Amino acid sequence: MRKLLAALLAVLLTSPVYAQTSNFYVNSSNGDVGIGTTSPIVSLDMSHQTDALALPIGTSGTRPTGANLTNGEIRYNSTTPAVEAYVNGAWTSLGIGAGTVNSGTQYQLGYYATTGTAISGTSSITTDASGDLTVSGTITPSQTGGIVGTNTNNKAQAGSVGEYIFANCVANGTPGASVTLSNGTPTVITYTGYPPSGAGTWTCPVYFTGASLPSGVSSNTTYWMVPLSANTFEISDTAAHALAGTNMINTSASGSGTCFTSTYNLTTVTTANLGAITLTAGDWDVSGSASFGQISATTFQFTSFTNSVSATFPNSPNFGGYAQLQGVNYTTSVLNVLPVATKRELLSATTNEYIEGYSQFSSGSMVGFGFVGARRAR
Repeated sequence: MRKLLAALLAVLLTSPVYAQTSNFYVNSSNGDVGIGTTSPIVSLDMSHQTDALALPIGTSGTRPTGANLTNGEIRYNSTTPAVEAYVNGAWTSLGIGAGTVNSGTQYQLGYYATTGTAISGTSSITTDASGDLTVSGTITPSQTGGIVGTNTNNKAQAGSVGEYIFANCVANGTPGASVTLSNGTPTVITYTGYPPSGAGTWTCPVYFTGASLPSGVSSNTTYWMVPLSANTFEISDTAAHALAGTNMINTSASGSGTCFTSTYNLTTVTTANLGAITLTAGDWDVSGSASFGQISATTFQFTSFTNSVSATFPNSPNFGGYAQLQGVNYTTSVLNVLPVATKRELLSATTNEYIEGYSQFSSGSMVGFGFVGARRAR
């Protein structure tokens, strides 16, 4: 009997040990443990199971410390909440949770640069609870790929690349349009389907004529539109004030008159604003055009340009945003249009951008209007 027991003990000590049939297996030769398999290939092999591994669960305050802490430990943190591991001396979240991660409500995707066997770098891609994605590195499309566009780029979200701001100051010409002006602070002009249009914050020049204009509005004086709807607008005294929504024109009674959508009676050799928009901080590609309508005038020069300074003649070539027609001698009533090439504006703060015109002429009169547009490059 003693010999038989000794033989059985020798077999058990040199052979794999089974417990609970084949659900739990320990290889006594190397200590590998298999759950659901009798052929573990690593220290703990559960690859044949289809359910889950239940990790230790605890708050940030119950993390292991001191002698109980070593790199490679893994647990579920119910505070963050996320699966976390102790890596290189610090607890690091391994998954996306629904709460606060790294002192802010954000979810991080880490990208790490590898040099040889050394790994370095920090998280470079984050998303917030609204789904907005922030990339702190460089996005490099592949040679065969790219960033997919859209058929609505003109209305890209404010602040996004592709955002488009413009003022299209179309002149309605003679004989103008009949409008009403309300008694108000400020007055509201009703002009059904007025021709100027724009996107973002924009303004265009207008002037009025007629004997029934209310007190507060002068005839043949340039004002600046503050659009309210497709049929109504308010007016201010300057382009800058209109863009800011200040210095609005008030009336003490209602009235009516004829409205012209252009700048009234330009002064020779004097720079005038012909349209304006407001741009927020960023890099913008700005272009435009200026139109000069001369009435029985003799003209020697037309100049148009985009500018971030109101009614100021810039130095040529103005980074490309400049056009000039000089040495001409027009004596008839004609319309001259000078397109302005694109220039890049690098803005660190919110800035107004104008389309401006300058003309040298004698006798007669000159009106002006224009277009200015800007697309956000970055």
